[in-house]
Amino acid sequence: MASKGRERDAGKYSLWIRQIVTSSNLQVVVPQEEAMFGLRFSPDGNFLYCADYSFEENVSSLYRLPVLGGTPARILTDINSAITFSPDGKRVAFTRVSSRTGDFALIVANADGSEQRVLA
Repeated sequence: MASKGRERDAGKYSLWIRQIVTSSNLQVVVPQEEAMFGLRFSPDGNFLYCADYSFEENVSSLYRLPVLGGTPARILTDINSAITFSPDGKRVAFTRVSSRTGDFALIVANADGSEQRVLA
């Protein structure tokens, strides 16, 4: 069993996982300016999904990271919530609010960010 958490140090955020049984810690994301939210393990436990808000770009993006560390992959932009997975783990759902119109939408997409469509 592993736990996840974020830490703030000198105004920057980092992301760590801890294997509870062995008390081993592993830094998954090095300190960065962007605040992270919506942390989720993939249903198979191999990836960690994490959204961050970029003050520079004024947008939130969703990243997929290997649990044992590695290069994060940006898979979605303009996301306003944590994601949830379909039972088979192949699709995700999230919300998006239009900065232009204020419209709220529930979006579904493949777990890799492709084939986005408005559900409601």
